[in-house]
Amino acid sequence: MDSFIHAEIFFVVTTVSIIVLSIGGIISLIFIIKILNNIHRISRVIHTESNLITEDIQQLRETAHKGNLTAGDIFHFFRGLFKRRGG
Repeated sequence: MDSFIHAEIFFVVTTVSIIVLSIGGIISLIFIIKILNNIHRISRVIHTESNLITEDIQQLRETAHKGNLTAGDIFHFFRGLFKRRGG
């Protein structure tokens, strides 16, 4: 009978520990999913901004190839890089 009580205690402790670990794992997965969503949003912003910078550089190159590139054009280009864009 003594071994039966030990077995019951073992199964209760094991069940409680599995439940606690499962809840901890679920909470961890929720945080990981939130972090991955933030990383995804940040990468979309970086992608959009890099496309805009590429377009700006292309416009600057076209102006330079036409032969009418001025210091003001270069200044406006760099100012545009650091100006916050809407959207």
